[in-house]
Amino acid sequence: MEHRKKSVALAALVMAIGTLISATTAPSMRFVLNTGMPPLQLAFLRAAFAAAGSLVITLGTPALRGELRALPRKSFALLVLAGAMFGGHYAMWVPALSYTTTFAAGMLASVQPLFVFVGAWLLLHERTPLKCLIGAGMALLGVVLIGVGEMGGSAPNALLGNMLAIGTAVFGAGYTISARKARAHVSLMPFLAVLFTTASVVLFALTAATTGFAPLPGGSAGGLLFWLGLACTLGTHGGWNYALRYIETSTVAIVGLFEPVGASLLSWALFGEALGWPQLLSAALIVGGIAVYLYFAAAPRAVPAASAVLSD
Repeated sequence: MEHRKKSVALAALVMAIGTLISATTAPSMRFVLNTGMPPLQLAFLRAAFAAAGSLVITLGTPALRGELRALPRKSFALLVLAGAMFGGHYAMWVPALSYTTTFAAGMLASVQPLFVFVGAWLLLHERTPLKCLIGAGMALLGVVLIGVGEMGGSAPNALLGNMLAIGTAVFGAGYTISARKARAHVSLMPFLAVLFTTASVVLFALTAATTGFAPLPGGSAGGLLFWLGLACTLGTHGGWNYALRYIETSTVAIVGLFEPVGASLLSWALFGEALGWPQLLSAALIVGGIAVYLYFAAAPRAVPAASAVLSD
């Protein structure tokens, strides 16, 4: 019992640190984008650094390397599909920050759980309690308020950015659904190695075919690339999935909703992005609505821990 309590306490600490680190993701990406780096190149580099880290650990550990080799073809194919969806998730998410505010992008992307449950209902025939519609309605109202509130604001192209942010949620949901069964046959690090490597290939192709590659920035912006890939991507994925071993899925998912809130506060402090009552009201509706949705959807069954949390 005492060991269990210590494990839960450690998992809670890891989850809290992961949430704080994840909150720095969007502001860090905005800082790098301000150097002139194409958004898709930044998305590729973030996935590539995470892929390199997870591959080093997986291939350097005999047990994990053997586990990867023994992975069934169907599971491997599902992992590749999940990686392609994850690449699409990043291909939408990073460019969104170039067109709309960090607040709008983060909040709109956070509605991913709604698309997960809709997709699970349509594709996997999972039934969702009707009470979840209360939370879904609250979140959708918050989305509408963001769309209206951003009109005529300071964002370069709020409509396009907001649509990309919603696309981020759609691709993130696709990643989660396609990864569920595959994740049951492989441990975390080989799973992440295939996921990030596939996403890197997809994003490299997209970057090469569209914007091309700019010279890498130096100084603090260059250091932030490592931070985004190793801490904000590989570190938070590993940390949150570790927390899921000891803490309920719904709890971890709800705590993860504070990521866009923290990112918005940092962007307000660092970049002077507007954060008034309209934004706060829409944030309360989205975060509160998704929390209500997750609460009712989690009982008596929960989303499998293996793929319940996706860090932006």
